[in-house]
Amino acid sequence: MTSTSLLDTHPKINWPTLPSVTDDDPQGLDLGEPLSNDPNLPWNPQLSPAFVVSIRKHRWEGLQARLKYWDKNVTLWLGTNGYEKPKDFFVQEGVVHHGSTLGQGQRGCIHSHVSIWRHIVKHGIPQALIMEDDCNFRYSEQTVEKLSSLFSTIAEKKISFDILYLAHRPGLKGENITENLYNPQKSQGTVAYVLTLEGAKKLLMHALPMSKAVDLSILSLTKTGVLKAVSSDPPLFWIVPIDSDTSPGFRHTFTSENYPILSEKMSPL
Repeated sequence: MTSTSLLDTHPKINWPTLPSVTDDDPQGLDLGEPLSNDPNLPWNPQLSPAFVVSIRKHRWEGLQARLKYWDKNVTLWLGTNGYEKPKDFFVQEGVVHHGSTLGQGQRGCIHSHVSIWRHIVKHGIPQALIMEDDCNFRYSEQTVEKLSSLFSTIAEKKISFDILYLAHRPGLKGENITENLYNPQKSQGTVAYVLTLEGAKKLLMHALPMSKAVDLSILSLTKTGVLKAVSSDPPLFWIVPIDSDTSPGFRHTFTSENYPILSEKMSPL
């Protein structure tokens, strides 16, 4: 199976040609707490290694700016451009069911995430953070505190998981496990999640080939008990305003605690 990672270095990147988008300029928007000027904020080791799926240069650079001094802790994973590859490619790769009606962007998204899952299993990586480039992961003291509190709770309560959602849709909660963790019963998206080696193995064994979007495929395994999922409560990260590549004509705009989840219908791209 093919892999599109940039794992060791970032050589000259051949960014794909994609339909144009009209993403908001994040400058001036209320995207959460201000970025810290302290160059020594610690990166949480529970998030290593960290992979960022991106197919748009300006979105990757935007995340790098939000990560600031932490950008050296993440690896760009050049995503799959679903607009330039035929459906047969994804069927042959074993990631999409031949009878599915998934859109081009959805197929590319699935292949991008699955390629990271395969990398985790191939290299025996115990745990990894997987993000999409529109994640509002901010270099700040607040982020350090939130992550430290979350992982301390997980350790103290001896909570096991296959997948831990750090960014998700607020208001779609399940039963609380602790004050800052709950069992998700609705789609949590794939903006930012921690995946264990065992979780990656389960996804590759039970989720493929997919006939629905990657987040819904993961949810199906959660609901049947195959995959043990937990979500941070409240979400640790949000999303910057973007035009959706997986659902053309929609914009996702849950940017901070001040912006609830919203998918706005736009004019067709």
